[in-house]
Amino acid sequence: MSQETNCFSASIYLDGKRVGVVSNTGCGGPHDYHWDDREASKQIDAYAESLPCEFDFEKLDQFIDSKIFEIQSLKAIKKLCKGATVFALSGDVKHAWMSIKVPYSLEVRQQILSKYPNIAIIANDDMILASRWYLQSSKRTPKV
Repeated sequence: MSQETNCFSASIYLDGKRVGVVSNTGCGGPHDYHWDDREASKQIDAYAESLPCEFDFEKLDQFIDSKIFEIQSLKAIKKLCKGATVFALSGDVKHAWMSIKVPYSLEVRQQILSKYPNIAIIANDDMILASRWYLQSSKRTPKV
């Protein structure tokens, strides 16, 4: 059970090869890294250091956090879209979704587009893009 941060464990891959594991017990503090390949760890650290992040420290942690938030957001979007059509309007409250309890179809899409010309995104069109849009609009992740 997490107390302050997300509790997780994940494998780290570089060029299709598992090079390490990252984990966090969820009790606060930075992530723990266990590397199988030291050279790969240097490459990954260098990549993380090159990213524009919210803070100038623990950039790899911030990158990992952004990926965790993407996964959590995608799961939430998929759940919202189950049996419904979900969309957001431009200029509306950020990260506020509207939902029509009708399964998504091209016909439903066309009806929504004609009724709401100021659509920002229809989540059912591309759930990965919708999850990223949500994260950017709600500012829940580092600027990675």
